[in-house]
Amino acid sequence: MAATTTETVAGLPRFVKLRSKSDDKYLRYLWSQEFAEFYKFMGTRGGVVDEVSPFVKLEVVPSTRDPASLVHLRSGENNLFLRPVHHRRLVMDLVAGVAESPNEDTSDALACTLFQPVFPPDQPDTVWFRYVPDQRRVFSFGAGSEVADVAVVFSQDARYTTFYEFSPWVSFGDKMKAKEEEIRSRDLEIQSLRALLGAREDEVRSVQRQLADRDDEIGGLEGEVAASEAYVEKWDARLEDAMLTLQSTVASAWEAFQVNVSAGIVKLAGGFNRFDRVLKLQDAI
Repeated sequence: MAATTTETVAGLPRFVKLRSKSDDKYLRYLWSQEFAEFYKFMGTRGGVVDEVSPFVKLEVVPSTRDPASLVHLRSGENNLFLRPVHHRRLVMDLVAGVAESPNEDTSDALACTLFQPVFPPDQPDTVWFRYVPDQRRVFSFGAGSEVADVAVVFSQDARYTTFYEFSPWVSFGDKMKAKEEEIRSRDLEIQSLRALLGAREDEVRSVQRQLADRDDEIGGLEGEVAASEAYVEKWDARLEDAMLTLQSTVASAWEAFQVNVSAGIVKLAGGFNRFDRVLKLQDAI
């Protein structure tokens, strides 16, 4: 059955993994005889285990008496429910996946499989567990203890509490599917961005062509202006007895004009080329 990561039970994902905040390792089924007398118990002993391993998978099953607050925890490795098991030599109750079915009889302190998840308000995505029949807390002793890194139901004292960071457990196959979907989504995003970039490049090329055309127009106009300026005549002038004599800088010949002034208009008559020129008096000044 595939894990449904969005479904929650009593505040926890239905399929959950628990990372101890004490040693940063996942609580898991101690699967090998290398764990000696702690084989098949629950703890964080040994090396780092991948988060997709079935050994770290726990299924959270709601209780029938209080489904909003109380749960049963089932090991993803052997599909058995967690409960305390008394260890005679250590005189401790160790947590193990051994119950074939949920048990909500709180009068039997070691047969009951009910746990209460408690969420510290100041620590997001964090939980600790209380064993319902006698209110003892789930705890793991640290290095130096014979029972180090093995989960035990130990005491009601808050000092003996192990805090776990919880998150949805996802199988390797589902994780790969999620990665593939993420890759497909990124590919579509890249294709969309490339199409947008191509459209912008077309716009840029169009603007560049327009600018080149404008540059050509400006170059043509500048050429016309330069050609016009090359043929502008400048004159040297002499005025004697109402006769204006002009010598062009383009043609060295002198031309003589009769000067007549009337109503603010200067009229030049005659000259070598027999043409009349009319100038406003203010322009002449």
